[in-house]
Amino acid sequence: MTARSTRRAVAALSLSALGALSALGALSALSALSTLACSRATPKPKDRGSEATSAPSSPSLTSLPSLPSIPRSDAEGLVRTLASALGGPVVDRQERADKLLAGCSEIPTCAGTCAKALHKASSNAESTRARLEALEGCFPDFKKAHDAGTLDAPIWADRHLAAYADQVIAAKVLHGDELAMLEKYRAKLDVPAPRHVDLTLAESSATAPVPSPLVRVFARTQGIAVDGGFGPEPASVVVASRPDRQHGWDAKAKAAGAGLELEPLRDELSRAKSIAGAGDAKANGARRPLVYVDRATTYQQLLELIYTLARGSFDELAIVVADKDGREAAILVNTRATMTGSAKAARAVEPLALTATVTKRGLVVGARGKNVGPGCTLGAKDVFSPNAPDAAAFAALAACAHTLKASNPSFAGERAVSVGLQSGLEFQTLVHLLDALRADFPDPIFTQVA
Repeated sequence: MTARSTRRAVAALSLSALGALSALGALSALSALSTLACSRATPKPKDRGSEATSAPSSPSLTSLPSLPSIPRSDAEGLVRTLASALGGPVVDRQERADKLLAGCSEIPTCAGTCAKALHKASSNAESTRARLEALEGCFPDFKKAHDAGTLDAPIWADRHLAAYADQVIAAKVLHGDELAMLEKYRAKLDVPAPRHVDLTLAESSATAPVPSPLVRVFARTQGIAVDGGFGPEPASVVVASRPDRQHGWDAKAKAAGAGLELEPLRDELSRAKSIAGAGDAKANGARRPLVYVDRATTYQQLLELIYTLARGSFDELAIVVADKDGREAAILVNTRATMTGSAKAARAVEPLALTATVTKRGLVVGARGKNVGPGCTLGAKDVFSPNAPDAAAFAALAACAHTLKASNPSFAGERAVSVGLQSGLEFQTLVHLLDALRADFPDPIFTQVA
């Protein structure tokens, strides 16, 4: 296929392509990751003077080599690529990335000497590992961040195209409607990831970045699906839901119809882990499974999911939530702590052993083996908050947790807190609970609530 015919094919996809949902995200923290320094000689930067004012006002992605000139045909190719990836209905962040990488590979000043690597990274015909290695081999800064678990391919694709778009805008090779269209699409790059199909993330105050995935798990209301972290979001359901979701996932997925382990999920995780190259040290070290949990998922369903991941030798996982601006953030979970019911803590003669659960009785808090009542009273008879907890109750919990931790110097090193919900309560309630405790107790241990 010629470059021209490929560009026409990319343009033809624009009616069914993906879109972005919100405004510019934080670019500067990872600006060094949008490089084109893939083994080509960097041209001597051209002093553009006042031309820089025509670029978007967001922080500059300065690690992209300044291009001495950009042909109009390349600028038009960028507009077609962005229209294909961002101009249609939202589907999946990986499909969006594939379109961006494929389009860039056909634009000489966007791809540089990395056209083949970009094309390979965008191809569904390649394995997960081959696609990642193609990017890592030609873009050293992506490799460094990916190894550290701070960046994945879809986010990098957005940032790479954003950096290139900034230079195209500054070069003033497009005018009128073409320039307006480019600026519109540029504003949609490097923004919160599109909302996932049939899945609404829980809202959270968490700010931890979403790590590069080893395996992605999607817990939706209709069931659980799995992929290897780079391919398109899967449509097939590995474990089905059930009408009475407070009792967990489909009993057919469990040995003898009982227990916590979901056997089809366990087998699919093993397969996806193998495809993703989980046998090497890098995969086992820096990357964790990403778990996208619908906010309506019940606590019992979450417990079964975490238990199965732990049985699959995933000691840690990252649960993906949405911050106040709709950007994805991560809650890191030690699955072994949940399996054993304990976590490492500083030695204390009498540990604080904080617990916080939401039951039919309300918000129940315990410390040092005693009940904590209203007003953070240790040893009280009444529960901490007798009603379904609201924002005020969670705020009071946060203050109480801080007070209890500060009450004895020996508690200073304690980070773990045992948390739990009544089995039928939804994941969003659990996230509110974790948010209230995170400042002083960032390591949750999930427990079953009778």
